[in-house]
Amino acid sequence: MRFTSDGQFLYDINAGNKLQRTNLVYKINGDIIISNQPPHPQEEKTKFRIEDDNKLIMELNGGKAIFLRETR
Repeated sequence: MRFTSDGQFLYDINAGNKLQRTNLVYKINGDIIISNQPPHPQEEKTKFRIEDDNKLIMELNGGKAIFLRETR
């Protein structure tokens, strides 16, 4: 998952032996990420927070996903 400063949100999913990439656009409104996929428009609003400067926690539909920043 990668967020760019120009509003692109790239999301890669490893599906077995195949990499599936989703290209989205996003904007931030307070503690909400508003994302959309231009080829199939449907705005999605996801509550988020950042902890310890390297942990992104996203909450949607009662579920929670935790992402750790990759170190290089």
